[in-house]
Amino acid sequence: MSVPIEGGPAAPWRESFAQSTSEPIWSSDGTRFAALVADPAVSDPEIEPVRPGMYTIAQPFMDLYVVSADGAARNVTSGFDDQVSDPVWAPDGSAVYFRAVNNTTYDETLYKYTPADQQLQRVTQGRASYGRFAATNRGIVVPIEDATHPDDLWFVDGSGNRSRITDLNPQLARFTFSAPEMFWYYNADGDRLGALLYKPAGLRPADKVPVITWVYEKMTPAIHRFNARDQMFISHGYAMLMPNVKIKVGQTADSYETCVVPAVDATRAMGFTTGRFGLWGHSFGAYATSNLITRTNIFAAAVSGATPPELFRNWASGRDRDSRNIETGQARMGGSPFEYPERYLSQSAFFHLDKVNTPVLILHGEKDLTILFGEGEMMFYALRQLGKTAEFVAYANGDHSLSRHSRADALDVNRRILAWFDRYLKSAEAPKTP
Repeated sequence: MSVPIEGGPAAPWRESFAQSTSEPIWSSDGTRFAALVADPAVSDPEIEPVRPGMYTIAQPFMDLYVVSADGAARNVTSGFDDQVSDPVWAPDGSAVYFRAVNNTTYDETLYKYTPADQQLQRVTQGRASYGRFAATNRGIVVPIEDATHPDDLWFVDGSGNRSRITDLNPQLARFTFSAPEMFWYYNADGDRLGALLYKPAGLRPADKVPVITWVYEKMTPAIHRFNARDQMFISHGYAMLMPNVKIKVGQTADSYETCVVPAVDATRAMGFTTGRFGLWGHSFGAYATSNLITRTNIFAAAVSGATPPELFRNWASGRDRDSRNIETGQARMGGSPFEYPERYLSQSAFFHLDKVNTPVLILHGEKDLTILFGEGEMMFYALRQLGKTAEFVAYANGDHSLSRHSRADALDVNRRILAWFDRYLKSAEAPKTP
């Protein structure tokens, strides 16, 4: 709807959209607005489409429209396959800035569009990640980071010239960090998926290193983001593998096996590893970790943080969000355990823990409000009864992240994980994984 500034009745600008659209963002002079409108012609082949009402990490690819108050609309990005987001008007309303992310390389570009002459201009671009930015009449103020540098605030003028505003982490200058490479592999279903691979800085052709495999879901969009914890492990002589995983409804644990095992095999074939691979995940990644070690022996050690090893108890936790999350949310069971009891059994690690041969470190916070603390206890007690190699560390004040609540606990978590992997991936007596 639109209402004349001088007064009068509201009138529809357009009766309906066939595609989803964002809230309109009006220019300061009130003559036009910018809005993001979904482009159904573009999709992500690495994400499994799901039926309406089901959770998906897939976000619609958007185009930027600039619409005049009289209803005339222009699709500024009609030729883009990039993901477009974050339109921001210059204070005087003369230009709108926005972000575009390439869906293959994840390189980012910040653009400036001036409605008066309908000109589209690249302001800055590269193998970097740009945070939320603010526009001025002379340019933009934006946080910028890349894989080897945490974000700092920069001013970028209309010609693309940068001026650094902050230096927030000067203590990191004495460290050498690693940028990941992206490679492609095929999962067991024949789907082509991406993966990130970090190698220690200065790795020579003859050097061999163990590999920590970090699992969650789609990892490649983080290629240009700095992660201090990952860099800490890499600086201790580990490579890190982060494969994309294509989750199928009702086959969540199966999907991790289908994707992660081929990614490890592809990495092993590159010839730079010692043959020892570790597995590590947290929350949904811990669900994956706990299930994977019941299905394969390729990992010499595993770490599972805030793990949900089974789905029945979570579904019946008494919290509606949990049942929704398992049926139609991230767990993607597609229905209740009464509709799909065999699905809940096959996709829950707990009922298959007798097959575990991988030493596993389980970490859980007693004040975790996302995954019940009893889930971690349950997995450990079962493994102990089965005579498996497992350790359980409980953090009395720990939240779901195991890091936000306490600096001391965050340090303890990282030290324990590093020691666990050192024991099983680096020690002389640690066996090579097959």
